[in-house]
Amino acid sequence: MVASRSDLTVEVYAELKKGATSADIAATMRKILVGPEGLSPYVAEYWRPYLENKKPPVQNCASAKPPVRVGFNALAGNLIKEVKPHYTPEGKSFLFQGVVVLEAEITETGDVGNLVIINPAGAGFDESAVEAVLQWKYKPTLLQGQPVCVVTTITVNYAVSR
Repeated sequence: MVASRSDLTVEVYAELKKGATSADIAATMRKILVGPEGLSPYVAEYWRPYLENKKPPVQNCASAKPPVRVGFNALAGNLIKEVKPHYTPEGKSFLFQGVVVLEAEITETGDVGNLVIINPAGAGFDESAVEAVLQWKYKPTLLQGQPVCVVTTITVNYAVSR
């Protein structure tokens, strides 16, 4: 969802118990605007851990071994192909800036997989970052001389150049 200008007026009426707290009001509005199932069934897979406030699932890459976290004995892979994310029209028109933090698996072949949003920026930046990062290619990470699947954090910055 992104901010956009509109002349459309929407009025929502809801009956609340006397003495309702702001949390009660927020919960009621979520039920009205989203439904009891929440947003998760309607969003891309990379949004679900963030919306459900859960840790991203650890997936196995091509090998039967679980991925290794970058650091300790596994060094961060070298990026050999980087596709720059586009600056969204909403971001440009409102001069938005932001940082998108993603968690990704880098496979034994250097491909990006199992990408999830850890910290969104909004304004369409999140989807733009995911679209670009999924096209990145890394030199495979070696652990004791063997290529391994690693889990890493990727930060994508959006800044207005002046």
